[in-house]
Amino acid sequence: MKGKVVREKIMSLGLAAALFGAGMLAGCSGSQKSTAPAAATTPPADEQASLSFYLQGSLYDQKGDYAKAILEYQKALKLKQDAAIYHAMAKDYAILGDNQEAIENGEQAVQRDPANRSYHETLGQIYVNAEDLEHAIAQYKEVVRVDSSYEQGWLNLGRLVQLQNPQEALKLYTQVIDRFGPNSDTYFQMAQIYDLTGKLDKATEAVQGMLDLDPGNFEIRKMLGDLYVRRDSVDVALKIYSDLAERKPGNLELRAAIAHAYLTKQDYDHAAEQLDLILRKDTLSVDDQLRFGQIFTSFIQKDSAVVPHAIKLFIRIRDEHPEDWRPYWFLGAMDNIQKDDSAAFINFSKVKELQPYPPFYFFNLGMAAMQKDDYKAARDDFAKELDRDAYYHEFHFWIAAAYLGLNDIAQAKAHLAIAMENSATRKDHALYAAKLDRLSARAH
Repeated sequence: MKGKVVREKIMSLGLAAALFGAGMLAGCSGSQKSTAPAAATTPPADEQASLSFYLQGSLYDQKGDYAKAILEYQKALKLKQDAAIYHAMAKDYAILGDNQEAIENGEQAVQRDPANRSYHETLGQIYVNAEDLEHAIAQYKEVVRVDSSYEQGWLNLGRLVQLQNPQEALKLYTQVIDRFGPNSDTYFQMAQIYDLTGKLDKATEAVQGMLDLDPGNFEIRKMLGDLYVRRDSVDVALKIYSDLAERKPGNLELRAAIAHAYLTKQDYDHAAEQLDLILRKDTLSVDDQLRFGQIFTSFIQKDSAVVPHAIKLFIRIRDEHPEDWRPYWFLGAMDNIQKDDSAAFINFSKVKELQPYPPFYFFNLGMAAMQKDDYKAARDDFAKELDRDAYYHEFHFWIAAAYLGLNDIAQAKAHLAIAMENSATRKDHALYAAKLDRLSARAH
């Protein structure tokens, strides 16, 4: 009966346990045969006892009890120093946040089985978590050396190299397409690099490559239109947007992009018309209306002729939401631009009446908390500003920094992505994109 239970445990762990008993455990089905020197022969009794400890550790892993699993693996190592055991311990130490122990055990695993792709990949991920980019890249180079047919390994290597040397990453991505064929993720990374280096024609080609793979994708087609706007091919962009508007006439992001394109052409009436189309939706929130209005205010520095059109929009928002302080604030700011001191005084007085805490009040508190490394307080203060302005890119950037201080990578990535999406300048966009890439590398 006891032997039957042991056999069932071995079967439940798959081929891995059986391979372990034979003296080598493969990290994954795609790994090549080990070329490591043969280890000293382990007495059968010790090998059986080591396997038993290893299986017990694996069971603890399945239950999420990683500390107990490590204790079992340590017992197994005393009897047999096998690459599989070091690999299992490396993963568990990584989960527990002990990067140093994870690295030491991961290095032991790859030294004992240098042809195991999975071991190199795990160690590479651990180095990413430890923010050791050089060693992470070295391990991912080993991944593709061991298994040159592993497409995801090439992509992961490209993403890491991209953080250090974007031009070198472009060469890698080109190799990926040559080796494996067109790939949307590869084209997307190439488009980002070309975009950030100002090569918008090349970025357009990469996005077109994505679209060729997925012709019906709304977001990719809009991305293509956005690039044409930035290339001053506004009429081409408007044709793309027009086709998309037939599919999703009430899409806020699309209408905002169309308004932006018309503002670029100084066609203010058609730009303002986009908000009229959006306001037909009863469900449009005041935040979304204000966000739309901010598209107009972002053009004021380029062309003061947009001010009367922006004022008209914010008056409309104010009349629909008279208890919200934000339309008054924007109106007061534009009154200042027009040097209408009396109107500005009236609007800012209304702001003070409706909102005792002025704009950036909580933001300034959050920045003070960041200087003290009080990331929880900073997060809470930045969140209060986001409650008042859900789309301002700088608020999202700094709350991402606070989440990073709290080691909440997922939330940091989410807010950085929003910051990048809403950034007002190419410089901000590049800054947020680079930080988002680094966080993405850490998360994987």
